[in-house]
Amino acid sequence: MKTPKIDHWNIDDFKTYILLYCANADCAETQEEKEMILKQVKKNDITTLHSEFDKDTDYERIQKIIAGAKQFDYDKNSVIQDITNVFEADGRYDTMEKNLLMGLKHLIT
Repeated sequence: MKTPKIDHWNIDDFKTYILLYCANADCAETQEEKEMILKQVKKNDITTLHSEFDKDTDYERIQKIIAGAKQFDYDKNSVIQDITNVFEADGRYDTMEKNLLMGLKHLIT
């Protein structure tokens, strides 16, 4: 298995990438989700990382999230709350998003 390339990331990039992943959990990134992410990260971070995110396969995305969780010291509870906020931003917190949250909890711990 090839190691994902995240050596250019900092903790904020890791957080932004996870939030982008969550916003796309149901294959539809809504305006409300974008606005929620922008409240939590810098606009230039999201633009740069969105380009990277769009080029990655789902497998690469998961591998980057796992690698970032190992590399960065972060407040897990804070990240989980940020993820939940993104899921709830559009007023729909569906089964797919709930399942993704359970999976991400396992990946980032």
